[in-house]
Amino acid sequence: MSDFVLRTLKESEPQKLFEFLASVFTHRQPDYFRQHFESDNCVDDVVVITDKNDQIVATARVFWRQLWINGQVISAGCIGDVATSSAYRQQGLASKLLNTLFQKMQIRGVGLGSLHTRSAAPLYSKFGFRQCMRPFFKFTMSTTACKTATLNASCHGVHSIDKDNLPTVASVYHEFIQHFNGAVVRDAAYWKTWVVRQFYNAEKPVNVFASSCENDSVGAYIAVRLEASGKVNIIEYCCLDSAPVDLFMRLITTAISSFTHETESITVTIPTAVLLYRSEYMQQLQPLLRDVIVRDDDPAQMYQCNDELFSVLCDNAETKHLFFDTDKF
Repeated sequence: MSDFVLRTLKESEPQKLFEFLASVFTHRQPDYFRQHFESDNCVDDVVVITDKNDQIVATARVFWRQLWINGQVISAGCIGDVATSSAYRQQGLASKLLNTLFQKMQIRGVGLGSLHTRSAAPLYSKFGFRQCMRPFFKFTMSTTACKTATLNASCHGVHSIDKDNLPTVASVYHEFIQHFNGAVVRDAAYWKTWVVRQFYNAEKPVNVFASSCENDSVGAYIAVRLEASGKVNIIEYCCLDSAPVDLFMRLITTAISSFTHETESITVTIPTAVLLYRSEYMQQLQPLLRDVIVRDDDPAQMYQCNDELFSVLCDNAETKHLFFDTDKF
């Protein structure tokens, strides 16, 4: 490390950070990292290693979150933006950065770590991270049938949600996640910054719809994203316990029809925990279901915690573990 300096990010360096991350994660643009940073802006949470010319050659950061687990709010240190320039790999730089973040977590008294990774699971396993399943159901729907159903759904309180109206679904989210383990607890500021950017300013915008109950309050909502492959991912679905079960199909058909499809059928994925929440949901989609999958575009989710907490999070993952794509870091 004689030629390197490990330090926190300087106030003047965010743009350098975004450009460096985009040079490592070449499928992303600098603006992607800028939006994450501005939604969760704290230079002290970003650690970097610089070379003798003070150029960034490796980075990592921690996002401070609270997760809903077993009926409690648990503080978590969520690791992201771990990157090393190709010229400096295999020199232990990432390990030094991670150890620095773990020290920050220890100082805060945070005993739960979380991260997502596509290929670095062996590295993180050395630090006690273990993988937890995020299974999805895959099913196929007729695009024509969806359009027909949507015409009927629009007469029953189904409407799109723009960013100004996004707070109307927050209470639905909060009630729904209490049935599961692992979801991020979102306060008003988080909805206005992180969620708004993930839904409306992302590289792949998300379409959001809600359905009203008899008193005109939101009973359920859905957020969907059309992938480059033509597949639709249901990235969020939440409902009140009192919401009629038919809101489920109304929202799904409306969401699918919000995209232009060139084929007669469309493949859709939904977290298994959402579909298994109510037996009626499974009954409605049973004829269409194909299999349970781990999405090929979904990074592995890993946790660093004691055995008891890991068991609560990851045992019965198909029915109880829920972490929405929106909250990935």
